[in-house]
Amino acid sequence: MGGYSNLFYSRRIGLSDDGDPVRIYGGGRITGRIGKWDLGILDMQTASLWIKDSDGVTEEILPSENFGVMRLRRQVLNDNTYVGAMMTSRIGVDGSYNLAYGLDGIFRLFGEDYLDIKWSQTFEDGIKNTSVSDPTRILAIWERRSDKGLGYDLGYSRSGLHFNPGIGFEMIDDYAVLRGGIKYGWLPGESAALYSHSPELRCMYMTYVDDGSLMSLYNNVGWSFLTKSQWQGNLSIGFNIENLRDSLEILEDDVFISPAEYKFVNFMGTVATPMTKAFFIMLMTEAGQYFDGTRISINMQPTWNISRHIEIGVTYNFDRLRFPTRYQELTNHIIGIKSIYMLDTRLSINAFIQYNTAVHGILTNLRLRFNPKEGNDFYLVFNEGRNTQLTREIPSLPVYSSRSVLLKYTYTFRL
Repeated sequence: MGGYSNLFYSRRIGLSDDGDPVRIYGGGRITGRIGKWDLGILDMQTASLWIKDSDGVTEEILPSENFGVMRLRRQVLNDNTYVGAMMTSRIGVDGSYNLAYGLDGIFRLFGEDYLDIKWSQTFEDGIKNTSVSDPTRILAIWERRSDKGLGYDLGYSRSGLHFNPGIGFEMIDDYAVLRGGIKYGWLPGESAALYSHSPELRCMYMTYVDDGSLMSLYNNVGWSFLTKSQWQGNLSIGFNIENLRDSLEILEDDVFISPAEYKFVNFMGTVATPMTKAFFIMLMTEAGQYFDGTRISINMQPTWNISRHIEIGVTYNFDRLRFPTRYQELTNHIIGIKSIYMLDTRLSINAFIQYNTAVHGILTNLRLRFNPKEGNDFYLVFNEGRNTQLTREIPSLPVYSSRSVLLKYTYTFRL
C-alpha cells in the first residue's frame, strides 16, 4: 500500500499489539501457479493470550484467533503489467472479526511510464461505516522510472477513518496525501569519476482526513551520486511544516512535543563505500532544526567479510535532541553487533546483540538454521531482553524483560 504499509504483514500473527508473544497452534500455506495466476494461501490458528496485571490478576487480552490470507496475481497485456487481488480474515472465537480485500494493478503505459493503482477496504465488528470512503485505502502513482534523463512521479493516497487492516500494518492512520517528485539523471561518460548523478526535487502535502486541515508539508531538494569505484550517496535539505493535534512522545514522561504548528529546516546525508569490498561502511546523518528544538543523528554501519564463512557487522546510532525553551533534552546511543557464521550452504548461525541507553536494555537474538535439502528447514532461536537499570521503576524491574526459545521446522512439498 506504499512505503512500509501493507494489507498483509506476517508479524501480526503470533504477536499482540504490545509485542507480547502469542502461542501459534499451527497452520499451513500453499504457493505456486495455476495457469497464468500466481497463488498464495495461508491459514494459521493462535491460542488466546492471558496477561497478569500489576495486581496479580490474570485477564484475557486476545481470544483464540484464525488468520487467513489469499493472494492472486497475473501478468496481462505485456511483460511489465500485472493485476492482482488479496483477501484477509482475522476471526476470534469470541465472535470478533476483521475482514479485508484489496485490488491492485501495475500498468506499463508507454516507454518508462508506469501507473500503479491499489484499492482496499476493511470491515470489523463494532464499527459502523457511514460512507464508502470510511473503511477504504487507495493509492495511485504515475511515474517515469528512469535513471537517465528526466524522471518524475505524481501520487495520491488516502486512508479512511475506519480503515484498519487486521493482519496488516499502517505507518499513519486517517490521512490523505498528495506527493510528487522530479529529477534529471546524467551519465557523464568514461573520462568522468562519476558513473551517474542526479538532482531531485520532492514535495509532499498531507492532511487530516476528517476535516482536510494540514497535517504535514515537506519540501526536499537533493542530489545523489554513484562513482565508478562504486561509492554512492545523497545529500538533501528539507523544509518542514508539522501541525500536531496530539503530543508527540519521544521519551516517556521526559521528552515530548506539544500540539502546535511547527516550521523547521534540516539536512540529511548518506555515504556508502563499495559493498563489493571485504570491508565496507555506510554512514547516515540528519541535523538541523527539529520542531521547536534541534537534532543531530548519526548512524554508522561497518561490515567486515572476514572469509566466505564469517561476516561481522556493527551498528551505532547517536541521537541528540535539545529543546532549550522547554528545558528538555535527550542523548541516546544504540550499539549493536551482528555476526553470521556459515559452515556451508546447509548450516548457519546468526547472532545479534543490541544495547540501548534510552531504555536501559540489552536485546539478544541467536539463531541456528539447518537446511539439509531445498524446501526443508530447521530453526533453533533464542531471544532475550535484559534490563540494565533495575531501580528506574518502583517496584524494581526484573533482570529479564523477556526470554524465549523457539523451534521451527518447515517441509515443502509439491502438488
